[in-house]
Amino acid sequence: MNQQVQQQPNTLASPLFWITAFCITSTSLIQGWRFATHVHPPPPPTDTGAINIVGCNSFPYFDGVTINTALRAGVLAEDGWAVVLHLPYCEDRADRVAMGWGAMVDHTPDQIAAYTRQWLERQGVASTGLQIKFYPAKFSPLVRHPQFTESFDDFAARLSARPADLTFIEEAEIIFLRHPHRRLPNHAALGKIVDFVHTDYARLARTDTVPLNRVLARTGLYSLLIRLTIARHSHRVVSLMQVDLPHVAIEPFPHKAFMGTAHSYHTARRAPTELRGAYHTGSFNYDHKGWDGLIQGGVLLRARGGEAIDCWAMSGYDKERIEAEIEETGANLNLVGGSTDGASDFSKYKVMVFTGRHGGDTRNGSVAQALVLGQFVLLPRGSVTHKVYGEFPNVFAFDSPAEFVDVLSRLLESVPAPPSPRTVELFSYGAAVRNILEAVA
Repeated sequence: MNQQVQQQPNTLASPLFWITAFCITSTSLIQGWRFATHVHPPPPPTDTGAINIVGCNSFPYFDGVTINTALRAGVLAEDGWAVVLHLPYCEDRADRVAMGWGAMVDHTPDQIAAYTRQWLERQGVASTGLQIKFYPAKFSPLVRHPQFTESFDDFAARLSARPADLTFIEEAEIIFLRHPHRRLPNHAALGKIVDFVHTDYARLARTDTVPLNRVLARTGLYSLLIRLTIARHSHRVVSLMQVDLPHVAIEPFPHKAFMGTAHSYHTARRAPTELRGAYHTGSFNYDHKGWDGLIQGGVLLRARGGEAIDCWAMSGYDKERIEAEIEETGANLNLVGGSTDGASDFSKYKVMVFTGRHGGDTRNGSVAQALVLGQFVLLPRGSVTHKVYGEFPNVFAFDSPAEFVDVLSRLLESVPAPPSPRTVELFSYGAAVRNILEAVA
């Protein structure tokens, strides 16, 4: 059936677009000069043995930032550090609905803190010595994350209320996006400030639906803007994945891995001959998580009589769109709901699949978990995640939906090799935390 295609307005022809681009470019260059001429003071010595960890998301939104921030805090507290975990809480119920909190939309901060502790305990991490505090936040549709609503000075005072050796900021570029000209004061109380980059923004912006973001990425200004937002606050920047931002300097992955898997994944591993079926895990974010390719593969699976793929997803901004496309196309995909105990839910499968080409901490974490569980992993050839993990023997790649189905069918008939001791150690969360502490020393 022929369908009329509505012509989209040419955003690049808009004077407002170019005025905005000029203002951002000018500001970036000025701030870049200011950054280049500013030298961060060395962190003061402290003997408190304390760490602040500042997250930009919290449960029940299961993304990589939420999961890895909670695990990092829990493991450090279990190792004897005095850890305070600062998390956002959107006071407006409509914001919590927009973030996909579902049945937990009316949970109070105390209930979210209790849920976080329970989740950590299910991962095999004791949370006895962990303090969890919340800062007031408002959901931002621009960055699709909560951002603090109090003044910059009040937020800084909140973080420095207790002297610390280290302050870990998970995605400073998100947390401080509305205050790019400000820098955290009172470093004596915050200790050494370390920012963790969870996402490869430069790659993500190249395919962004916002034309301005694509222009910024192509001209290199996107990297500069992210650099300024991060580096203004941090003594050190640590990337949780391979990125092409010029300011991130770490040892090549996987020789120094900062991503770990919870202890529960190491103990949930089954015999290779017990594994069955395929699964996909990732939020309901259509482009970033590769749902278009997954649905195309699901359509071919049904046409060829292949086994359905179980899709684990709890939250996301495109949930209704994805559900509608699966129903309309008849794709052989089972939406089985969200997982709160991945080690138990995922350990039965033989193949973990992912069709998105972007990299991020969620995808890196899911692949590491699958490798620890002794599973096959099927990824788009040449994607960020494939470049990172392609050397592992259980990792396979595809170029098209047809090849995706062919390779998947072959893997489901094969037996994966058990993980090597090197893989198990590389992706232990203890090793990841040790690597982080060494990197920021």
